[in-house]
Amino acid sequence: SAGKSPNHEEDALNATAEDEEESGQQAAVTDPTATLEVQELMNEKNVQAAFKALEDKHNAGTLAESRILRALEALGYDPDLQVVKATIRSLVRYDPKEAQMSLGFDEFCAVVNAISHRRADLMRDSFKSLDKDGSGTINIREFRHLLWDLGFTVTEATVTEIFNEVDVDQSGEVELAEFEEALRVVHDRHGFTRSEANDLLAIFDRYDQSGSGKISSHELASALGWFGTPTTIQQAKEIIYDFDKESSATLCRCEFLMVMRSRLEDEMSNLRSLFAEFDVERKGTLTEAQLSGLFCKMGYTIPREVISESVKELGPASTLMGLIFEDVCRLLTTIRRREGFSKSEVEELMSTYKSCDRVGKEELREFELAHVMNWLGYPLSHSRRRKLWCYVDLDKNNYIDPSEFLKLVRLLREEETRAAQKLLELSGNVMPREKEVKEMVFKLNYHVASQLLADGMKKMSTESQGMPDLLNVLAFLRFLREGLVKNLRESAGLSDTMATKIQGKFRIKLDAGKRIDPTEFERFMYETFKNAKTVPAEREKVKQLVKDHCDSGQFGLQDMYWVVRLYGDSVEEEKLSREKYTSQSVGFSEQQVAQFRQAFVVADADGSGELSEEEILTLFEDVVNLNASQVSRLHMELENFGDKKNNIDFSEFLRILGLLVNADDATDM
Repeated sequence: SAGKSPNHEEDALNATAEDEEESGQQAAVTDPTATLEVQELMNEKNVQAAFKALEDKHNAGTLAESRILRALEALGYDPDLQVVKATIRSLVRYDPKEAQMSLGFDEFCAVVNAISHRRADLMRDSFKSLDKDGSGTINIREFRHLLWDLGFTVTEATVTEIFNEVDVDQSGEVELAEFEEALRVVHDRHGFTRSEANDLLAIFDRYDQSGSGKISSHELASALGWFGTPTTIQQAKEIIYDFDKESSATLCRCEFLMVMRSRLEDEMSNLRSLFAEFDVERKGTLTEAQLSGLFCKMGYTIPREVISESVKELGPASTLMGLIFEDVCRLLTTIRRREGFSKSEVEELMSTYKSCDRVGKEELREFELAHVMNWLGYPLSHSRRRKLWCYVDLDKNNYIDPSEFLKLVRLLREEETRAAQKLLELSGNVMPREKEVKEMVFKLNYHVASQLLADGMKKMSTESQGMPDLLNVLAFLRFLREGLVKNLRESAGLSDTMATKIQGKFRIKLDAGKRIDPTEFERFMYETFKNAKTVPAEREKVKQLVKDHCDSGQFGLQDMYWVVRLYGDSVEEEKLSREKYTSQSVGFSEQQVAQFRQAFVVADADGSGELSEEEILTLFEDVVNLNASQVSRLHMELENFGDKKNNIDFSEFLRILGLLVNADDATDM
């Protein structure tokens, strides 16, 4: 059945088979590995992958007998122990005197073939039992009941997709051959649709950075967290141990779907229990208010308006009659796909994403992400933004795609949720004091005007009748964010710090009706961007931007904001180009660069984007095992920077690292 640990019969498999004493010479038997079916199995990629992932480390090209059941379950089989044992005894190399036999790939395929035949027999029996009228076909409802009996909790949409995939003649019913293919698909994908399985395996591949086909407990914990299931490393180790009593501490690619199916079934079981708990009138349906409570108990903090919108999408029947269990399952899937955002929120987020994606490849660069976050009301510090970047850039391609972007915003919302929960704990679930609210807002890095804060607190008090809950506090934070957005957008998406700097320099003069001369603003640009003053090409770039935005020989604040924004973007683009050129020159892969960037961000204590000599030396000790000659070369390179050796950016860091690595192959990357 789905999600079952493959070790439940391992002891029985490992036990020595009963001696089959025969008088005289044993009769010759056909080699089970020589059949055409086995040869075809040997060409199937999923069978190859399962064997490769679980093969004996000490005897390459073989699979220990103790791991056969695990490999079969990874392929979606519910192995019959007697069939497995009988097939092993039929192998040409089988020796009853050996307690354990290591199987070659062809021999493993022979076992898979025997189990496949056994499953086909069971499928035919199941088909006959479902085909009550003897018509030779079954419908989608009967097929779904069978899947539930097999242990797969599947929605109507999932069943329909699988059913249509194999219903070749589109008759709405399936014949025996189509039925067998449908069950093969179900078992191969562990009850997931093609798109669901592809999405899950794509996440596995992102975390399997080495391409080994395996992930560790650390990587599994991160992958499960990515799917919205917070998991500690210890919990991840326990999950892997359920599938691998030999304690290899890794999970192979084909087993990942098993884990996700097992987790899903556990969640569905919990969801059924909670559904019954909240269905106090025993009607078999829930209201939106009850659903909100159910989700909270599951650990999901979902705004009421998101739930209402999602319920409406299910159709008028769900709105009027209440939500049955399947409706709740569908709704949970929808909310997860959107990372807990409403449909309109996703559209707004993606619209902002696209407006800042200057290349148009759905790949945000870091400075573009900074503009997006400011535009949305999240004025993140450079350090905070880089740490979030490293966390969500799963494929380590040094860009943020749309799904990673939604995940990043979700992380910020979760940060707000934790802050709101802490505020309620401090206030004892009554209206919090202004001091407590200000501290929460400050820790979230929101710079809010006193009037906006007061308006938000008044609104929260009114809506909650002085007894705010978690959703009330989150609504308050959303109110503040919306208030911040206006100012951020008026300042061309610049950070609050930069906008304040420009205002401090020129606002008094502008308010007095005085003229800002273009050359005066140029001087400000040279003070702000030191390189612009010393490099002729950069100096010309500043002059051109000032000229383009100068209206009748004068500057307004909006013009200043956009000159700073556009020049700052060009500086960042140049920086990214240098980083890309450097990484390619020294031969670093995108994955290596991403790992080095993460280490760089951790070492950058002040979040300036540059490292001091001391930080560089400490970082190199962590990233590379330096020998004596490399240490000497590192110190020489640092001395070459002169008075700039305490201002080393990521591009220069990569260059130095490349020099050291290429100078000596004894490095430990």
